[in-house]
Amino acid sequence: MKLKERGACTMCEVLDRIEQRGLIQGRKEGIEEGIKEGIQQMIFKMYKNGYSIKQIATVAEMSQQSVKMIIE
Repeated sequence: MKLKERGACTMCEVLDRIEQRGLIQGRKEGIEEGIKEGIQQMIFKMYKNGYSIKQIATVAEMSQQSVKMIIE
């Protein structure tokens, strides 16, 4: 008990912290991926609806080259 009183962590507590960090990182990456997919869907819809590459690039705040790469 002396270790616990001095603030030492058990192996289970350490593993729980590592797991929480992994979950947080995974959520962050998932959100970023979801945003990226949403932007790509928006670009495809705009292109199908007759918007020019220049207009799409302006709305998406991307270069025209990046928009072309997504469409192709």
